[in-house]
Amino acid sequence: MATSQSNALQSFAKAWWVLLLWGLTFLIVGLCLLFWPVRTSAFLIAIMAAFLLISGIIGAISAVVHRDSGWGWRLAGGIVGVLVGIILLANPVAGALMIVTVQFLLLAFGLIVMGIATMVGGKHTSDAIGYRWSWGNFFLGVLIVLLGIFLLFRPLLGIFTLLWLMAILAIIGGVLLIVESFRVKGLADVAV
Repeated sequence: MATSQSNALQSFAKAWWVLLLWGLTFLIVGLCLLFWPVRTSAFLIAIMAAFLLISGIIGAISAVVHRDSGWGWRLAGGIVGVLVGIILLANPVAGALMIVTVQFLLLAFGLIVMGIATMVGGKHTSDAIGYRWSWGNFFLGVLIVLLGIFLLFRPLLGIFTLLWLMAILAIIGGVLLIVESFRVKGLADVAV
């Protein structure tokens, strides 16, 4: 059993470079998002658009060739993929702003709902356990709602903040993956 664990560990450790490549990719994308947010977003959207276009074409062809149940839905999905891919390839900057805007609006509305739930949930929790109302939950909820409202009324600031946060998360994730790749590489030496 120890031998099979050792073999599995060595096999895993041999792929350390995959984690390293992922880490470097995240790090590079994060730095590019930090220093060139619009260009990088447009580039990433262009890659996604090409994927949508190609997968849409393949999906539509597959639906027509294999007319089993649900082929109409697959054909419609393929056509939508092709159309969205073409639109995004024609103007990747607008596509990037559109996608970030949708994410941003979801975040803003989500914060408002979460803030209200925090305020109301604090009251219901205190009632359920026979404890007085938590003013901390109420004020936390108010702050969360105010943040959501601020983002709705200051969308440009919020969008660029979202891009900045995505960049920071990508950089941190990249560094952690790079560190983990060398840790995994070191497992091969321990397993021998």
